[in-house]
Amino acid sequence: MKYLDKIIAQLNTAEWWVILAIVFSMVLYVYEPIISKVAEHKFISTQEDAVEVEKAKASLVNPALEKLRYITGSDIAFVVLFHNGVTYTQGDHKIKMSRDFEMNGPGIMPRAEQYQNVPVTLFLETLNDIEGMRFHYNDISDVNDMRTRLRYEEYGVSATSIAPYYNKDGDLVALIGVEYVSRKPDEAMILWRNGLDKWDTDVMWDLFYTKTNEIGGLL
Repeated sequence: MKYLDKIIAQLNTAEWWVILAIVFSMVLYVYEPIISKVAEHKFISTQEDAVEVEKAKASLVNPALEKLRYITGSDIAFVVLFHNGVTYTQGDHKIKMSRDFEMNGPGIMPRAEQYQNVPVTLFLETLNDIEGMRFHYNDISDVNDMRTRLRYEEYGVSATSIAPYYNKDGDLVALIGVEYVSRKPDEAMILWRNGLDKWDTDVMWDLFYTKTNEIGGLL
């Protein structure tokens, strides 16, 4: 009892903020298990929400990619997104790119796993060509960037077209393209699938950019 009296006497002479801190600590101690469970539940819910968002996005992007693959007569249609990689010691971020969406034709081996966390600095020439609307190759041997050309040869890609996608602020956020594996594009089939009578390169590229921009709008 005397011990309790001493505590009360000390509290009577203490500053208000000390008493508040003591009360807060007691409440935190008593309710810590409940608070931990609520925080854990919220974290799990947030993670589940993020997964559902990605699933919903994929349910829109994948069919659009399959349509792009069909009208271009290609074997692979894909989307590459940019993201933070690691942080350098000086505080700068290393920007990387990953193939986040990919649709493949029958019998075509998926390639997305081989295109993850790729530093953009390794493919500067390729990125410049894509942004300059110049990355259309019916023959991979014509690709200027040696690193890109060798990777395509390793994976059996014979032809490719890639378009850039910019957000409303003008930032490059995605690369959307198609690849032909062990064969060249079949122009007659592409014309038939697009309801066209003759091949016009400008018309075909306009169609390609229109379709890739539509996919970009789903990201």
